Amino acid sequence: MRRRVLLVLMIYSTVVVLALSVPLALLVGRERAQRFGENRAAAASFFAELSSREDESGVARIRESLQRYNSLYDEGVAVVDRTGGVRARPAWTCSVPTSSRRWQERCAISAATYRRV
Repeated sequence: MRRRVLLVLMIYSTVVVLALSVPLALLVGRERAQRFGENRAAAASFFAELSSREDESGVARIRESLQRYNSLYDEGVAVVDRTGGVRARPAWTCSVPTSSRRWQERCAISAATYRRV
């Protein structure tokens, strides 16, 4: 009798835990993905603002910021103008394709958010 009651309680407990943990896990995953996207948008805005304030003499400062970002997050990033020409990038090896879309896919940058200087 005791075993049957324990078995029923164990099954009920397992169902309750799963019923509560699955939505929680989905919510946490969604929140983390949103925070990740917000951080990337903030970084893109920072580099766009830095690039718009600097003239050609400030390219070294932009490169330094890009190098710090690259070393911190281990992620390739580049500042490009509207034509797709690379204005500044850190010292990392990634071939620059002719198409801006391929550039975004290969090097994981959001070139569309950068403004032309």
